[in-house]
Amino acid sequence: MRTAIAPGINGVDALHATLDSRNVKDLFGYRIVSPLFSYVLPDNSLVGVPAGRYGPTASDGYWLLVAPLRPGFHTISFGGTIGAAFAVDVTYKLNVVAQR
Repeated sequence: MRTAIAPGINGVDALHATLDSRNVKDLFGYRIVSPLFSYVLPDNSLVGVPAGRYGPTASDGYWLLVAPLRPGFHTISFGGTIGAAFAVDVTYKLNVVAQR
């Protein structure tokens, strides 16, 4: 399964990420291949398949773990490309509130 999904991620040729306008460096060092896992989908899930357990499957990609953010407004942007065939560019605008 991991061999089947690796070629798609092997083709990634550009990555970018910022947290509050600060560049995250060395993004190609954040590639993670998961262990095999399964998951359960409920009725009327967003993916439009019947409810049930699916798997085994695996994930292969670039992932960042962000330390807890201070209360206030924050912007996280990230994306990448696989040649001219695929591009993604996502921005999250967050308002972090203090725990009570």
